[in-house]
Amino acid sequence: GDLEGFPVILCPGGETLTFNNLIPMIKYITVNKPNALSITTTNGVVLTEKKAEELIDAGLSNIMISINVPDREEYKWYSGGYDYYERIEKNVQRLMGIREKKKAKNPFVRVQIFGIKRFESKIKDFIKKWEKIVDAVEVIPSAFCSHIPEMENMDKFRKNVNSPIIMTCNALFRHIQIYPDGTIFPCTITTPLMKNYFPVN
Repeated sequence: GDLEGFPVILCPGGETLTFNNLIPMIKYITVNKPNALSITTTNGVVLTEKKAEELIDAGLSNIMISINVPDREEYKWYSGGYDYYERIEKNVQRLMGIREKKKAKNPFVRVQIFGIKRFESKIKDFIKKWEKIVDAVEVIPSAFCSHIPEMENMDKFRKNVNSPIIMTCNALFRHIQIYPDGTIFPCTITTPLMKNYFPVN
């Protein structure tokens, strides 16, 4: 069918904007399945001016910016010392400016933050700030943030981050994910890292 309104999540499982075939995938959906929703995520670090223009021109429907944390200091805590928070802010603001300049409707731009206890006192300010800049702000419920050890040893966590895990999907075939190599998965939470994953192609 024409996949009207069907979410097609492109190049998950890494920093999507570094994959060379992301833009061709978006263009293919825009041309061949114009009623589908092409969706991708990024941490925003490499969302350059050139990449922003490519995403808009290719016809991307929706992009989630995984900022995840409320400010620069928490970013350094979460990332293990990297200091990209201000760069990400500028990149997202530039994306919105380019979209406005091109008079484009899409992509719909969301930013997200983890709703964990550590960030509780800062979440309202994060929302207040970003709702003036992007189309939507999403707080990821703490129940979905169990991979973040708020008071645990982050170094220990990072050593174990690639351990295979088993999860079940509660939305099978309601979304599909297309990986850079063309592998298709029928669930948004299924990844090749998991023991029970199964590609459908």
